[in-house]
Amino acid sequence: MRLDRLKAMMPAPATGGDSIDWATAEAALGRRFPTDYREFIELYGAGTISDHLGVAHPVSVSGPGERPTDVAEETEEARFTFGRTRAGLPAEVVDDSALIGWGHSDAADALCWLAIGPDSDRWPVVVWSDFERKWLVHDVGMVDFLVGLLAGELDECPLSDLSLWGRPSQQFINWRDA
Repeated sequence: MRLDRLKAMMPAPATGGDSIDWATAEAALGRRFPTDYREFIELYGAGTISDHLGVAHPVSVSGPGERPTDVAEETEEARFTFGRTRAGLPAEVVDDSALIGWGHSDAADALCWLAIGPDSDRWPVVVWSDFERKWLVHDVGMVDFLVGLLAGELDECPLSDLSLWGRPSQQFINWRDA
C-alpha cells in the first residue's frame, strides 16, 4: 500500500491525525472525498510537509496552533486561477467545478483533484505550476502523488521549486503542533 510507503518516508506526527465527521464534510463539499485523502487526514491530519507543502483540512477549523487552510479555501483559489488560464487542462474540463483544492506549495502552486466522474478514487491530481504558468495533470491519487514527489518518481518535479523533489526523508507538522 502506498500509504505505508509514505509513512516510511514521512512518519505520522506523534499527536496523530484529525478526527473528521466525514458525512458532514462530504455534505459540505457535495462529493465524496477520495479514500486516500481520508486515510491521510486520519493518520497525519492537516498541516505541512517540512513547511514546503500544505495539506488542507476537509472543513474549516479553529483551535490551538495556526489554523490550516481548508478544502473550500484551496478550491476557491484554484478556481480563481482557472478563471485566468486553462492551459494544460484536458478539453473535457469546461468549467471550474472540476477543480477541488486539497493543498498548496510555498512556491504558490495549487494542488487539486481533477474531479471528473463520480468515483473520487479515480480523480487525478492536477497542479497549477506557478513557475510554468499552466496546469499539470498527474494520473495518480493524492498519496501516490506525494510518494512520487518525495521519491522523485514522477516524470518531472511537479512543483515550482525542488524543496521536496526526490527527498524522501520529510517531517509532517500537524496544524495543532505548528
